[in-house]
Amino acid sequence: MGAMANPVILTVDDDPVVSRAVARDLRRRYGERYRVVRAGSGPEALDALREIKLRGEQVALLLADHRMPEMTGIEFLVAVWSRSTRWTSPCTRARSSV
Repeated sequence: MGAMANPVILTVDDDPVVSRAVARDLRRRYGERYRVVRAGSGPEALDALREIKLRGEQVALLLADHRMPEMTGIEFLVAVWSRSTRWTSPCTRARSSV
């Protein structure tokens, strides 16, 4: 029997530059203990979660941008909550242009 996979941190952001930077920072800090997965939209993240579940992997954290075109971060988290009773600590991220 092989070693268990590291839990997943799933990040969701429609801006590729921001998405890469967030994933890079998370990998630098948590890469030894977690596998960082990026998604470019809420629907893409839901697909990624289905794949993660099919593999029997665990998700440690969902980190979603709040303002995205197809599905906001809140809508994404609500969609996740509606499919699972496991999630108790949502996290959305918003950037300000102040």
